[in-house]
Amino acid sequence: MWRMLIVSDFDLIILPGGNKWEEGGNTEISQLIKNTFNNGKTIAAICAATTFLAKLGIYSHINHTSNGLDYLKKQVPGYAGDSRYINEPV
Repeated sequence: MWRMLIVSDFDLIILPGGNKWEEGGNTEISQLIKNTFNNGKTIAAICAATTFLAKLGIYSHINHTSNGLDYLKKQVPGYAGDSRYINEPV
């Protein structure tokens, strides 16, 4: 039986890459990701999934990396995390 994930059930969420993130997909998990972030849990985003975290505004509050600063700015016009962007591989 399906039940809603509760943030206390896990310590880490990994968001795999894929074009769907750039196309505005997967938004049904927005609240789960916000709750995860607000509860201090770790969120790992791979490749295009980093655009989803930028769209949610999470990158305004934490140090982060992605496929490149220009990439985030192109994919997410409202991206406001420039000052927290770290140009280093993870």
